[in-house]
Amino acid sequence: MSKKRKFVKLGSKAPAFADPWSRFNIYKGQVKELENLDQKRSNKIRNAIKGGHLETATEDEFNAYQDSLTGKASPKEVEPTKSQELRTELDEMTKASLTQYYQENFEVSKADVKSFEKLTHDEMVDELLELSEED
Repeated sequence: MSKKRKFVKLGSKAPAFADPWSRFNIYKGQVKELENLDQKRSNKIRNAIKGGHLETATEDEFNAYQDSLTGKASPKEVEPTKSQELRTELDEMTKASLTQYYQENFEVSKADVKSFEKLTHDEMVDELLELSEED
């Protein structure tokens, strides 16, 4: 009996997605398979699908993506953008580290910091990415 394969692609709400715990990264335009149990059971991945950051994809979409890579660099050789690298770095930080990063890299008031601290981890990461793109 074959195991059910699961595929995902980025949703409209995300330029990239990373789950450090399951070691899963996906960038714009990719269609990837959730290859191991850590990825298939990851709450972060499940929540990203529910929240629209990731979407389920069909095996046909996955195969079409694989076919599009023929003659191109393999997915591992594709250079991630600075925004994608920053997202991966920020995703791995704790909320306290994100707050410190916010204070060190942007001119913010104490009120800004208090408001920032009330955000969820993912909201903090999104806010920092938006601020870094404005610079």
